[in-house]
Amino acid sequence: MARIKVAMLPLPTMLREILREALTRAPDIDLVDEPPDLAEPRIDRADVIIVAPAVADVEGHCRRLLVASPWSSVLAVDRGARAAHVFELRHHSETIDEPATETLLAIIRRLRERSWTTDG
Repeated sequence: MARIKVAMLPLPTMLREILREALTRAPDIDLVDEPPDLAEPRIDRADVIIVAPAVADVEGHCRRLLVASPWSSVLAVDRGARAAHVFELRHHSETIDEPATETLLAIIRRLRERSWTTDG
């Protein structure tokens, strides 16, 4: 089975550390281009992009990411980690109430299964 490539855009420190720990333990997930200086990674190489936007227009922000990387899915986790939203260029979004790390890992795997990407 192909490994899932996940990019994390700059996130609040605690959320970033929790997600990094969960993602690095997952045997089927690779973090791609995670920059040490928190600059933005190359999202065009990711199957799933994780964001925690500090903007009023979360959907608009995620749609702009999808225009830049149309084959990716975007997982937007609110900064309080009380909800997460999935955005795809396929005109689909959903809300996940109270997302635990295991729930987010299951979502990432499900998104990869539905992905339009190839393994090349």
